[in-house]
Amino acid sequence: MDPPSWLRPGPKSPNLERSPDPESVYDELGASPGKCSATLGVIKAEEASATEEDDRFRWQVLHGLAEACMALQGQNGSWEEAAKYFAATEGRLGSCKSVAAHAVLGEALRFHAQHPSATVRLRGSGGDGTGVCAFRITEVTAGGPGERITVSVSGAHFSTEDLISATLCIDGKRSSGGLELVSRQSDGFSFTAEVPTLDAYPKTVDVAFVYGSTTTKENALTVEDPGVTGSPPAAELCDGTSSSS
Repeated sequence: MDPPSWLRPGPKSPNLERSPDPESVYDELGASPGKCSATLGVIKAEEASATEEDDRFRWQVLHGLAEACMALQGQNGSWEEAAKYFAATEGRLGSCKSVAAHAVLGEALRFHAQHPSATVRLRGSGGDGTGVCAFRITEVTAGGPGERITVSVSGAHFSTEDLISATLCIDGKRSSGGLELVSRQSDGFSFTAEVPTLDAYPKTVDVAFVYGSTTTKENALTVEDPGVTGSPPAAELCDGTSSSS
């Protein structure tokens, strides 16, 4: 008997912060369904401490999925709990990985309804993949050198807490001052970043988000002449070197 389809790759979150979040735990469940019992313990702890409603729903669908993962494989998972969390999160999820998790949980429940006494061995998802989330920069607001602009992204396959480890490149130069979260949407978020000094003005430039992989929005921003005389400070290039503009 063929098992129900399991979680598709995300792609995998780099999770450089090394702390549990729904996106990286999705990856763990997908890659290692044989370890769902251990992953469920992490999920329960994070679910209990979640303070925002959106976070609770994202943990709940993973809770239900981990229960179904165990039950499908004869590891004492609870179908009742799986069904409860499937119903509780219906229409409440927006992130790409959470929506995918809910769909797979629904397939598992339908499989159980058709084969109530069956157990199967689930096969982990291999590779990083790109099937579930299509991460991209959707909008960049205007701004000049030294000013903070707002960048919006969608299809995020990682947590907003990981912004501290990400890099924004504007015309190949690293934004200084760090990335600061402004808001979260169902399938993405917005953050601010400082525009570095460029080598010429006005200039229409590409904006790239680097975290594990690189996503670029071409011709995303036109930086106007700041009208400041004198030698500007050196800007750090995204390859780690520095350059005087």
